[in-house]
Amino acid sequence: QPDTTVPNTNGTTTGSQSGAFRDVPASHWAGTAIQEAVKAGIVNGYQDGTFKPAASVTSAHFNAMMARAFFSDDLKTAQTDSNWWTPNVLTNESHGILKGTKLEAQYQASGAYGSQLNTAISRYDMAQMMYNILKDRGVTMPSAAQKQQAQSAMKDWNSVPAGYREAVAVCYALG
Repeated sequence: QPDTTVPNTNGTTTGSQSGAFRDVPASHWAGTAIQEAVKAGIVNGYQDGTFKPAASVTSAHFNAMMARAFFSDDLKTAQTDSNWWTPNVLTNESHGILKGTKLEAQYQASGAYGSQLNTAISRYDMAQMMYNILKDRGVTMPSAAQKQQAQSAMKDWNSVPAGYREAVAVCYALG
């Protein structure tokens, strides 16, 4: 069931942004990582004091996390409209981070970012965005042998769509 809380214009909410979330106990497997991401300004909670760690991540949410983590200086100057996600998506777009994703395909087909933003993002699109960030940042890519080793380690490699194979292999090889 989709969340009905409305983020502020910058995508944040007024919930537990620096303290513990009532749905993330200290024993939660990702509790420490969640708190570190909150402190770094990458993620935040909902107005009701929850984090919703088991909820699907939408394309809008993932775009926000990536823009905040890697391009926070650009976000301060990004133009915005009534959609909280606009600065994040435009910032990622300006760096080529959306290249090869369903979100980019939707924009090319319709001229607007729309319904794709509010649906769960696939692991393929996550890998593609991370791959694009690695390229944008000039990270040394794994060798052909390392990518081949990564492919061999993935039991479902044959089911990876062709357009995502490079991104998936690189991300897997880099851990």
